Amino acid sequence: MLFLPNMLAMGDTPQLNLFAFFYGLDWIATIPLTVRLTFDAFGRENTGVVYGWIGAAHQLGASLAAFGAGSVRTSTGDCRWAFLFAAALCMFAANSFLLTSRRRSEVPARTEFRRERLLKNSGAGRSGPSARRCLRGRYSLCP
Repeated sequence: MLFLPNMLAMGDTPQLNLFAFFYGLDWIATIPLTVRLTFDAFGRENTGVVYGWIGAAHQLGASLAAFGAGSVRTSTGDCRWAFLFAAALCMFAANSFLLTSRRRSEVPARTEFRRERLLKNSGAGRSGPSARRCLRGRYSLCP
């Protein structure tokens, strides 16, 4: 990304096309990870809806960024300020993740709550293969 303004100044080059190809592959590679993080955070039932909102927010942000960068280029005649503003936003986002920590105790507690709820819903004190199958994470098979 640091060399992108210099490549744009040189015009259409094979290096710019190569950059665009691999950068596009990089964006595609994040989709399964985002879906998995959404699944882990919101559960199976809500993954589709939440991921839809994530996609919509991403498209809205991308359109605003493109419009903003085009406006900066039109008014100043240079893309440098748009790139610097994008870099500042990236630094802000990176720092927000560094400063925001997730408490590790929340995850086991949430998992334990799900296990207790599954046991309660599957029949109080029921044991055997069906109860063990229910607790192994196959929530859709639980009665």
